[in-house]
Amino acid sequence: MLSRRRRRRAAGFSLIELMVVIAIMGLLATVVALNLMGQTYKAKGTKVAADFDTMKKAIQMFKINVGRYPQQLSELWQAPGNAKGWMGPYIDPNPKDPWGNDYVYQPPLSSGHFLITSYGADGVAGGTGENQDLTSDNIATIDFNAGQ
Repeated sequence: MLSRRRRRRAAGFSLIELMVVIAIMGLLATVVALNLMGQTYKAKGTKVAADFDTMKKAIQMFKINVGRYPQQLSELWQAPGNAKGWMGPYIDPNPKDPWGNDYVYQPPLSSGHFLITSYGADGVAGGTGENQDLTSDNIATIDFNAGQ
C-alpha cells in the first residue's frame, strides 16, 4: 500500500508546482513583451531611412539618365513624356512609409537639393514622437528610442 502511494505521488506534479511554473512563464512573457514593444518605432524609423536611401539613389540615376531631377516621385516608375533617356522604373510604384502614408517629394528649385518627407504616424505635417516628420535631411539625427 505504501509503495502504491509513492508511485502515484511520483507520477505527476502537484497543483502548487504547476502554478509556480505558470507564474514564472507569465513573468518571463511580460518582460519579453515590454522589451519588444519599445522597438516598433525604431524599426519603422529604420525602414524610413532605408526607403530614403533607395529613393535618393533612384533620383540620382534618373538625373544621370534624363539630365534633370524628377519633378514628382511618379516619374521614377512611370516615364514622363518629355524624358529622353529614361531607363526606369527606378523604384517600385507608389512607395508607402511604414504607417501606410505616401512619401512627399520636393524637387530641387535651383540648388540641386531635393527633399523626401514622411509625415509620421499621423500623416500630417508637424508633431513629436511617432508623429514627427522624418525628412531626408533630418533622418540621421533622430533618436528613435526617444519616440516611445
